[in-house]
Amino acid sequence: MINDYTQICLSFQEAKIVTIDFNGGNITSDAGLLPIREYDEKINFTKKVAQMLIDKRTSYLVDHKLIDLIRQRLYGIIAGYEDANDAQYLRIDPVFLAITKRNSSNPLATQPTISRFENRVLAKEVIMLNRFLLGHCIARAKRHKRGKKRIIIDVDSTDDPCHGAQQLSFFNGFYGQHMYHPLLFFDGESGELLSVRLRPGNVHGSHRMTVDLKRLIEEIHKHLHTEEIILRSDAAAASPWVYRRAEGLRIDYLIGLPANRVLKRRVAWLVSKAKQVYKRKSKVVKYYTSFWYRAKSWRKRRRVLVKVEYNSKGLNLRFLVTSFRVGKAKDIFDLYEDRGESENWIKEFKNGLNGDRLSCHNYVANAFRLLLHSLAYVLVSNFRADVLMGTELARATIETIRLKLIKVGAVVKKTVRRVWFHLSSGWPFQSIFIEVCNNLGFDTS
Repeated sequence: MINDYTQICLSFQEAKIVTIDFNGGNITSDAGLLPIREYDEKINFTKKVAQMLIDKRTSYLVDHKLIDLIRQRLYGIIAGYEDANDAQYLRIDPVFLAITKRNSSNPLATQPTISRFENRVLAKEVIMLNRFLLGHCIARAKRHKRGKKRIIIDVDSTDDPCHGAQQLSFFNGFYGQHMYHPLLFFDGESGELLSVRLRPGNVHGSHRMTVDLKRLIEEIHKHLHTEEIILRSDAAAASPWVYRRAEGLRIDYLIGLPANRVLKRRVAWLVSKAKQVYKRKSKVVKYYTSFWYRAKSWRKRRRVLVKVEYNSKGLNLRFLVTSFRVGKAKDIFDLYEDRGESENWIKEFKNGLNGDRLSCHNYVANAFRLLLHSLAYVLVSNFRADVLMGTELARATIETIRLKLIKVGAVVKKTVRRVWFHLSSGWPFQSIFIEVCNNLGFDTS
């Protein structure tokens, strides 16, 4: 039993005994969440999220408001506590109590309460939250008066390994594992997350892609009046129905095309030329070209772009199918290759916020959990764009933001009028924290 008199003495120092006790009072390790919570309050983010959900509980039996549960989960994910089990350790943490506007004598929700909350959400609420992602992005564009003549939509799928008998988790031969197969849409220039969809593990990469694409395009045209929209994707979207849908929506597309014998034969002369030049000069050789092509499953000819690269590792041969009828192949290829950023955003989503931690048994609950991680991603991304701009964290990953801003210890004391968070005097990132608070409009005098 640990009590106020428990002490631990260590003897590795020669001059003095290192002594440890448990009399430090209220201490938190996540004081850097407070500026994010202030930003959240300014843009009403979690309040709007709560409005998308229906609280079906009996009101007089409710101990934890719906918005408190949402904040407890979102800020837990942001701070690196991705599992509902972590609620057991955070329910009396001073920062999380402050974030949810709770009195310290009334702890936050336990793990069973959080699990019931996640499993109580209905499919229609998941749909509403997904639509909120795009609506939030459009509202930000309007608020900041960022009317765009061109919007690039990057779509990509990713693997979400499953461990156990989760509903609709199936074996995927490409990834070689039992998994879910989420689909994500990003703004290709800002990195904003526009839509997510949880899919069964054994579906094709383009499954339900055109359904979400149609909804996104219609909403963007309706609210932003954009002149040009470009869809970019890897070979997962290389399907005739995707091309037809994009053409029907009157948007341009750049989609990776798997190589086949016919395509390789069409550019064999260029491959041979690149190889000869590389052997002669021992420098990287790149050639670009294009031609018109019609596969058996296509209803019409489409333009195919080719990149032939020869370097020390050998041949790098890539094909794209595009709606652009004119334009230099190199320029269009360069535009396509910028979509590599979306792969970095997915890595950040999965590594920085553990977006692939979908451990519920129920499929809808996992779809809701995917959206919770997506909402956490959006909140941190917006905070980085609006508040961290001009600081050394302006282009930092979420993991770096957590390390240098969020993970800071503080002693917490309460008075009649204030809750004091006393941060460490020796914390090396004080200047960043003060700069962030200045950007938020705090009094740092």
